[in-house]
Amino acid sequence: MTNWAVVTVKELTRCKQRLAKALAPGVRKDLMRRMLGDVIEALRGATGISHILVISPEDLNLDKDVAWLRDAGGGLNAAAEQAAGWLQAKGAAGMLPGKVGNRLGH
Repeated sequence: MTNWAVVTVKELTRCKQRLAKALAPGVRKDLMRRMLGDVIEALRGATGISHILVISPEDLNLDKDVAWLRDAGGGLNAAAEQAAGWLQAKGAAGMLPGKVGNRLGH
């Protein structure tokens, strides 16, 4: 039995839209990748977390120690339910849902 941290991430082209007037789309995407990297690094150092799962509609080319699940859509709650079902099938002991704002990238 293992404990997983779950991080939901929007499509990168839709991330940080509130900064659209100040930052070009490519800069916002880069910012999101860096923010996700910081979140993953913090989770790697957290006690009680044995694995990390990122759920996103797009493959983010994550490190091999981070699992990725394609978000089927439907919003944050649907993504959390999808992740919970996936983790239950894997025999996870628990799930720590991670979010920044409503969703990483919001």
